[in-house]
Amino acid sequence: MPETEPDRLLMPQESTVYGYLLAEDSDEIQIGLWRKEVAAFCEARGYRLVLIFADWGIPHGQVARIGFTALLDVLELRTAHAVVLPSIDHLSGENHAIAVLRRLVRRTGSQLVLIDEKPDDMRADDA
Repeated sequence: MPETEPDRLLMPQESTVYGYLLAEDSDEIQIGLWRKEVAAFCEARGYRLVLIFADWGIPHGQVARIGFTALLDVLELRTAHAVVLPSIDHLSGENHAIAVLRRLVRRTGSQLVLIDEKPDDMRADDA
């Protein structure tokens, strides 16, 4: 399948997934809304959401993140099929960081599933 097709097309129902959020600050209301969005998305598609990891206050270009590192640790157990994010901006706003973080997830055998898939969401695949 071409690299530019949305990852979520590859996901079977009953897949085990984790969520990930990146917020500019610790706005608990916004983070709570994103958590609900991820949970509703997973429920609607029959995915088994285990846990949602989050980081906040992290510069977009920084790839070393506590929450993301913990996510990678559980993905290394090879029990998950994917990571669900509201949008690609929850990885980063910078192309290079998106490419690095996306590769780290894919090295675990998991894929990224973006709720808000837009044509430019795949911009870092070739980076």
